[in-house]
Amino acid sequence: MVRSMDNQQVVDVIIPYHERTVKLVGNAILSVVANPAVRHVIVVNDAASMDFDMQSIPDSLRYKVKHVRNDTQVGIAKSRNFGIRLATAPYIVFLDADDTYEPYAFDYALNILENMPDVAVVKQHVNLVGLPCEFANNGMLLHEAKFILQAQCCVGVFRHSILKETKGFPEHELYHLYGGEDFALTKTLMERKLVVLEMNQPPKLNYVYHNNSYAGKLLRSLYYGEQYVCDEVIKQMAQARAEWAKGVTFQERTGCFMA
Repeated sequence: MVRSMDNQQVVDVIIPYHERTVKLVGNAILSVVANPAVRHVIVVNDAASMDFDMQSIPDSLRYKVKHVRNDTQVGIAKSRNFGIRLATAPYIVFLDADDTYEPYAFDYALNILENMPDVAVVKQHVNLVGLPCEFANNGMLLHEAKFILQAQCCVGVFRHSILKETKGFPEHELYHLYGGEDFALTKTLMERKLVVLEMNQPPKLNYVYHNNSYAGKLLRSLYYGEQYVCDEVIKQMAQARAEWAKGVTFQERTGCFMA
């Protein structure tokens, strides 16, 4: 029997932001906070010198916004893990501070997750914003860009229990320096043979492309032949991810956060 998700707040959206995105995060919040499926929007200030403007959120929706701050800048992996610890909803969505979701973006994915308990995450297609012309006008590279984003980025709806079981994102300093925490989590999910479905639906996420992002650097390496990181660092990152994934339980791990 297909179960309905109508009128149920079953998703927590986690949005870290930092100094460069403090003026953009309001639009990200507004794109999800009114969604009937959203229980809370957990906004993590990663040591930006100023907080985002809560006045930009309608009065009637501010109760949904949980705003917390890191004492020092710790990066996206630790900030997201902080959000996972604070989350109470059965499903979690990660959103970058400069990206936005379309209305009712999660309905299809939630229906799958509710009716297919073996599925760990339902990944969503993205609308690429700001993709350089050399990629956007090249059919093969445009396909590669979308594939990399689907494979490497945490774009979709995750089962909360699975994120706790897999320890969240690796917090090793190498991931803070080079990125790749999204790919690391995806690889852990695949290694554990957890089911990751790709949603065959129109794009629901407006994803802003950045040359200096992990996915952007992978794409540039394909186009320009640039080596993003040396083989030794890649090996160290793989080892750090493996150690993190088999380490202590999520609940036992301590962090340098404050609410």
